[in-house]
Amino acid sequence: MSQKNLPEHVYTSSKIPDKPAPDWTRFVCVSDTHNKVNLKTYNVPEGDVLIHSGDLTEVGKLDQIKTAVDWIKSLPHKYKIVIAGNHDLTLDKPFYEESWNGFHHDKEDADEAINMVRNAGHGIVYLEDESFTIPENGYQIYGSPYTPRFYDWAFNGDRGSFLNEKWSKIPPTTHILMTHGPPSGILDLVATGENVGCVDLLQRIQEIKPLIHVFGHIHEGYGVLKKKWETENNDDIKSTIFINASSVTRRYKPQNNPIVFDLPPLN
Repeated sequence: MSQKNLPEHVYTSSKIPDKPAPDWTRFVCVSDTHNKVNLKTYNVPEGDVLIHSGDLTEVGKLDQIKTAVDWIKSLPHKYKIVIAGNHDLTLDKPFYEESWNGFHHDKEDADEAINMVRNAGHGIVYLEDESFTIPENGYQIYGSPYTPRFYDWAFNGDRGSFLNEKWSKIPPTTHILMTHGPPSGILDLVATGENVGCVDLLQRIQEIKPLIHVFGHIHEGYGVLKKKWETENNDDIKSTIFINASSVTRRYKPQNNPIVFDLPPLN
Protein backbone atom coordinates (compact mmCIF):
# COMPACT_ATOMS: atom_id res chain seq x y z
CA MET A 1 0.00 0.00 0.00
CA SER A 2 1.37 3.39 -1.03
CA GLN A 3 1.95 5.76 1.88
CA LYS A 4 0.51 8.66 -0.14
CA ASN A 5 -2.89 6.93 -0.23
CA LEU A 6 -3.08 6.56 3.55
CA PRO A 7 -4.89 8.83 6.01
CA GLU A 8 -2.71 11.34 7.84
CA HIS A 9 -0.66 9.88 10.71
CA VAL A 10 -1.20 6.27 9.56
CA TYR A 11 1.76 4.22 8.33
CA THR A 12 2.28 0.81 6.72
CA SER A 13 5.90 1.32 5.69
CA SER A 14 8.81 0.06 7.75
CA LYS A 15 10.14 3.64 7.67
CA ILE A 16 8.04 5.66 10.09
CA PRO A 17 8.57 9.30 11.12
CA ASP A 18 8.64 10.42 14.73
CA LYS A 19 5.37 11.21 16.47
CA PRO A 20 4.07 14.71 15.63
CA ALA A 21 4.63 15.71 19.27
CA PRO A 22 5.73 13.97 22.48
CA ASP A 23 2.21 14.07 23.94
CA TRP A 24 0.74 12.12 21.02
CA THR A 25 0.16 8.37 21.43
CA ARG A 26 1.61 5.87 18.95
CA PHE A 27 -0.37 2.68 18.36
CA VAL A 28 1.20 -0.31 16.58
CA CYS A 29 -1.25 -2.84 15.13
CA VAL A 30 -0.75 -6.52 14.32
CA SER A 31 -3.13 -9.44 13.91
CA ASP A 32 -3.15 -13.05 12.75
CA THR A 33 0.44 -13.73 13.70
CA HIS A 34 -0.34 -17.48 13.98
CA ASN A 35 3.00 -18.30 15.66
CA LYS A 36 4.72 -17.27 12.43
CA VAL A 37 6.58 -14.24 13.81
CA ASN A 38 9.57 -13.72 16.07
CA LEU A 39 11.96 -10.95 17.03
CA LYS A 40 14.54 -11.95 14.43
CA THR A 41 12.30 -12.18 11.38
CA TYR A 42 9.41 -9.77 12.01
CA ASN A 43 10.07 -6.15 12.86
CA VAL A 44 7.56 -4.46 15.17
CA PRO A 45 8.06 -0.68 15.44
CA GLU A 46 8.35 0.91 18.86
CA GLY A 47 5.34 2.76 20.18
CA ASP A 48 3.21 3.40 23.22
CA VAL A 49 0.47 0.82 22.66
CA LEU A 50 0.52 -2.51 20.82
CA ILE A 51 -2.79 -3.77 19.45
CA HIS A 52 -3.14 -7.46 18.55
CA SER A 53 -6.49 -8.33 16.98
CA GLY A 54 -6.43 -12.09 17.45
CA ASP A 55 -5.24 -15.39 16.02
CA LEU A 56 -2.11 -15.39 18.10
CA THR A 57 -1.67 -19.12 17.39
CA GLU A 58 -2.13 -21.87 14.84
CA VAL A 59 -4.66 -23.93 16.82
CA GLY A 60 -4.44 -22.71 20.40
CA LYS A 61 -2.28 -25.41 21.98
CA LEU A 62 -0.69 -24.46 25.28
CA ASP A 63 2.83 -24.36 23.88
CA GLN A 64 1.56 -22.14 21.06
CA ILE A 65 -0.17 -19.79 23.49
CA LYS A 66 3.04 -19.60 25.55
CA THR A 67 5.15 -18.86 22.47
CA ALA A 68 2.80 -16.08 21.37
CA VAL A 69 2.58 -14.54 24.84
CA ASP A 70 6.36 -14.68 25.32
CA TRP A 71 6.83 -12.86 22.01
CA ILE A 72 4.36 -10.14 23.02
CA LYS A 73 6.02 -9.84 26.44
CA SER A 74 9.34 -9.19 24.74
CA LEU A 75 8.02 -6.15 22.86
CA PRO A 76 8.79 -2.71 24.35
CA HIS A 77 5.32 -1.13 24.29
CA LYS A 78 3.96 -0.01 27.67
CA TYR A 79 0.49 -1.39 26.93
CA LYS A 80 -0.18 -4.47 24.80
CA ILE A 81 -3.90 -4.87 24.13
CA VAL A 82 -4.80 -8.38 22.95
CA ILE A 83 -7.93 -10.21 21.86
CA ALA A 84 -8.34 -13.80 20.71
CA GLY A 85 -9.31 -15.06 17.28
CA ASN A 86 -11.02 -18.14 15.91
CA HIS A 87 -7.74 -20.13 15.84
CA ASP A 88 -7.06 -19.55 19.54
CA LEU A 89 -9.20 -22.54 20.45
CA THR A 90 -8.37 -22.99 24.13
CA LEU A 91 -9.22 -19.37 24.93
CA ASP A 92 -12.87 -20.17 24.16
CA LYS A 93 -13.40 -22.66 26.98
CA PRO A 94 -17.09 -23.58 26.34
CA PHE A 95 -16.32 -24.23 22.67
CA TYR A 96 -13.12 -26.12 23.43
CA GLU A 97 -14.72 -28.41 26.03
CA GLU A 98 -17.19 -29.61 23.38
CA SER A 99 -15.01 -29.60 20.27
CA TRP A 100 -11.38 -30.17 21.28
CA ASN A 101 -11.09 -33.63 19.70
CA GLY A 102 -11.84 -32.19 16.28
CA PHE A 103 -8.59 -30.22 16.46
CA HIS A 104 -6.22 -31.75 19.04
CA HIS A 105 -5.00 -35.30 19.63
CA ASP A 106 -4.83 -34.73 23.39
CA LYS A 107 -7.04 -32.38 25.35
CA GLU A 108 -5.35 -29.19 26.54
CA ASP A 109 -6.14 -27.25 29.72
CA ALA A 110 -8.28 -24.29 28.67
CA ASP A 111 -8.10 -22.71 32.12
CA GLU A 112 -4.31 -22.71 31.94
CA ALA A 113 -4.40 -21.13 28.49
CA ILE A 114 -6.75 -18.38 29.65
CA ASN A 115 -4.60 -17.76 32.72
CA MET A 116 -1.54 -17.35 30.49
CA VAL A 117 -3.10 -14.39 28.68
CA ARG A 118 -5.15 -12.95 31.55
CA ASN A 119 -2.23 -12.86 33.98
CA ALA A 120 0.70 -12.45 31.62
CA GLY A 121 1.89 -9.14 33.06
CA HIS A 122 4.43 -7.10 31.07
CA GLY A 123 1.70 -4.63 30.10
CA ILE A 124 -0.51 -7.24 28.41
CA VAL A 125 -4.22 -6.48 28.68
CA TYR A 126 -6.50 -9.26 27.40
CA LEU A 127 -9.99 -8.17 26.35
CA GLU A 128 -13.02 -10.37 25.75
CA ASP A 129 -16.10 -8.21 25.25
CA GLU A 130 -14.70 -5.56 27.56
CA SER A 131 -13.02 -2.15 27.61
CA PHE A 132 -9.70 -0.73 28.71
CA THR A 133 -8.94 2.96 29.10
CA ILE A 134 -5.36 4.13 28.67
CA PRO A 135 -4.63 5.94 31.95
CA GLU A 136 -2.32 8.58 30.48
CA ASN A 137 -4.71 9.92 27.84
CA GLY A 138 -8.22 8.53 28.34
CA TYR A 139 -8.51 6.71 25.01
CA GLN A 140 -11.08 3.94 25.46
CA ILE A 141 -10.44 0.63 23.70
CA TYR A 142 -13.03 -2.13 23.37
CA GLY A 143 -12.14 -5.65 22.24
CA SER A 144 -14.20 -8.64 21.11
CA PRO A 145 -12.98 -11.92 19.55
CA TYR A 146 -16.24 -12.97 17.87
CA THR A 147 -16.73 -13.56 14.14
CA PRO A 148 -19.61 -14.95 12.04
CA ARG A 149 -19.78 -18.73 12.08
CA PHE A 150 -17.34 -20.37 9.66
CA TYR A 151 -16.64 -24.11 9.86
CA ASP A 152 -17.27 -24.04 13.64
CA TRP A 153 -14.06 -22.55 14.99
CA ALA A 154 -13.64 -20.75 18.31
CA PHE A 155 -15.55 -17.57 19.12
CA ASN A 156 -17.93 -18.14 16.20
CA GLY A 157 -21.52 -16.97 16.36
CA ASP A 158 -24.58 -16.93 14.15
CA ARG A 159 -25.28 -13.78 12.19
CA GLY A 160 -28.33 -11.94 13.44
CA SER A 161 -29.47 -12.14 17.05
CA PHE A 162 -26.31 -13.69 18.56
CA LEU A 163 -23.85 -11.27 16.99
CA ASN A 164 -26.22 -8.33 17.43
CA GLU A 165 -26.21 -9.05 21.15
CA LYS A 166 -22.40 -9.15 21.17
CA TRP A 167 -22.01 -5.90 19.25
CA SER A 168 -24.64 -4.12 21.35
CA LYS A 169 -22.16 -4.31 24.23
CA ILE A 170 -19.72 -1.98 22.46
CA PRO A 171 -19.96 1.29 24.41
CA PRO A 172 -20.83 4.37 22.35
CA THR A 173 -17.87 6.08 24.05
CA THR A 174 -15.37 3.72 22.38
CA HIS A 175 -12.52 5.50 20.61
CA ILE A 176 -10.69 2.42 19.32
CA LEU A 177 -12.59 -0.76 18.49
CA MET A 178 -10.79 -4.10 18.25
CA THR A 179 -12.54 -7.11 16.73
CA HIS A 180 -11.05 -10.19 15.18
CA GLY A 181 -13.04 -9.95 11.97
CA PRO A 182 -14.00 -7.09 9.64
CA PRO A 183 -17.35 -5.41 9.12
CA SER A 184 -19.18 -6.16 5.90
CA GLY A 185 -17.71 -4.61 2.77
CA ILE A 186 -14.61 -3.16 4.43
CA LEU A 187 -11.24 -4.87 3.83
CA ASP A 188 -13.09 -8.21 3.87
CA LEU A 189 -12.71 -9.44 0.27
CA VAL A 190 -11.50 -13.04 -0.02
CA ALA A 191 -9.88 -14.80 -2.98
CA THR A 192 -13.25 -16.06 -4.27
CA GLY A 193 -14.41 -12.48 -4.71
CA GLU A 194 -16.82 -12.53 -1.78
CA ASN A 195 -17.18 -9.95 0.96
CA VAL A 196 -17.36 -12.03 4.13
CA GLY A 197 -17.43 -9.38 6.86
CA CYS A 198 -20.18 -8.99 9.44
CA VAL A 199 -23.22 -6.90 8.51
CA ASP A 200 -24.33 -6.71 12.13
CA LEU A 201 -20.94 -5.31 13.14
CA LEU A 202 -21.10 -2.68 10.39
CA GLN A 203 -24.49 -1.54 11.66
CA ARG A 204 -23.14 -1.06 15.18
CA ILE A 205 -20.10 0.83 13.89
CA GLN A 206 -22.38 3.15 11.93
CA GLU A 207 -24.20 3.88 15.19
CA ILE A 208 -21.20 4.60 17.41
CA LYS A 209 -18.67 5.85 14.82
CA PRO A 210 -15.37 5.03 16.59
CA LEU A 211 -12.22 6.87 15.56
CA ILE A 212 -10.40 3.65 14.70
CA HIS A 213 -11.44 0.03 14.06
CA VAL A 214 -8.64 -2.56 14.07
CA PHE A 215 -9.20 -6.17 12.97
CA GLY A 216 -7.68 -9.02 10.96
CA HIS A 217 -9.02 -12.51 10.16
CA ILE A 218 -9.16 -11.95 6.40
CA HIS A 219 -5.50 -12.05 5.47
CA GLU A 220 -6.13 -10.87 1.90
CA GLY A 221 -7.78 -7.72 3.25
CA TYR A 222 -4.63 -6.24 4.82
CA GLY A 223 -4.64 -2.47 4.56
CA VAL A 224 -6.29 0.78 5.61
CA LEU A 225 -9.54 2.49 4.64
CA LYS A 226 -11.00 5.78 5.88
CA LYS A 227 -14.76 6.11 5.71
CA LYS A 228 -16.74 9.29 6.29
CA TRP A 229 -20.15 8.96 7.89
CA GLU A 230 -23.21 10.94 6.95
CA THR A 231 -24.64 12.82 9.90
CA GLU A 232 -27.82 14.79 10.47
CA ASN A 233 -25.73 17.91 10.90
CA ASN A 234 -23.44 18.15 7.89
CA ASP A 235 -21.16 20.46 9.87
CA ASP A 236 -20.39 17.58 12.23
CA ILE A 237 -18.57 15.26 9.85
CA LYS A 238 -17.31 12.08 11.48
CA SER A 239 -15.10 9.36 10.06
CA THR A 240 -13.63 6.01 11.04
CA ILE A 241 -10.24 4.67 10.00
CA PHE A 242 -10.47 0.92 9.39
CA ILE A 243 -7.27 -1.12 9.74
CA ASN A 244 -6.94 -4.75 8.68
CA ALA A 245 -3.68 -5.54 10.44
CA SER A 246 -3.28 -9.19 9.35
CA SER A 247 0.43 -9.88 9.71
CA VAL A 248 0.48 -12.97 7.52
CA THR A 249 -0.58 -13.38 3.92
CA ARG A 250 -3.19 -15.77 2.60
CA ARG A 251 -0.40 -18.38 2.49
CA TYR A 252 0.52 -17.68 6.13
CA LYS A 253 3.77 -15.86 5.32
CA PRO A 254 4.58 -13.03 7.80
CA GLN A 255 5.11 -10.44 5.07
CA ASN A 256 2.67 -7.68 6.05
CA ASN A 257 4.16 -4.83 8.07
CA PRO A 258 2.54 -3.77 11.32
CA ILE A 259 0.27 -0.76 10.77
CA VAL A 260 0.98 2.29 12.89
CA PHE A 261 -1.22 5.26 13.76
CA ASP A 262 -0.69 8.30 15.96
CA LEU A 263 -3.42 10.07 17.93
CA PRO A 264 -3.25 13.50 19.58
CA PRO A 265 -4.22 14.14 23.20
CA LEU A 266 -7.96 14.04 23.81
CA ASN A 267 -9.52 17.47 24.23
